[in-house]
Amino acid sequence: EEEEQMRENLAGLNCEDHGGPLDMLEAGEMVYWRDVPSDAEFVSPIKKNDGKKRYLTFEPDGGGFNNARMSLETVVVMAHAMGRTLVMPPSQGIYLLRKDRDKQRVHFSFKDDFYHMEQISYEHAGLDIISTEEFLKAEAMTGRLRNKTSGEVIFPPNNRTDWDGMDPKPLKE
Repeated sequence: EEEEQMRENLAGLNCEDHGGPLDMLEAGEMVYWRDVPSDAEFVSPIKKNDGKKRYLTFEPDGGGFNNARMSLETVVVMAHAMGRTLVMPPSQGIYLLRKDRDKQRVHFSFKDDFYHMEQISYEHAGLDIISTEEFLKAEAMTGRLRNKTSGEVIFPPNNRTDWDGMDPKPLKE
């Protein structure tokens, strides 16, 4: 029972299949966060309940993984605090992780590969996280995405919604 409680406090961290520490006390030394159950019920007091979704998009830092990780952690907190749906970027190459293109996978998704964002979103009442593809299907392809200056309905280039592994620059223009 004590080990189960410790496992719960480690927010689901388990290193067994990676040869990591089996002792939960040792594993606790590697974690810099704790799972606080009451946090899962937090809903931002500034979240509007008018039926209109509001979004916050995320573009990872162009530096190394640690910079990208820190910017992701910041934007998750911002989206949660503002009551906005966080739109994760498409999978893409990450600096220093895309060196050996012919030997290993080089495109990574922050939504699926490094963090269990769907699980985090599921466990927290006031935090919604979706992919770029989900956002484009829900907003752009239904005619709800508009040019801020002209008010004209806009669509993604070539009506493409799946930008995983592709250069997202045309999507931003």
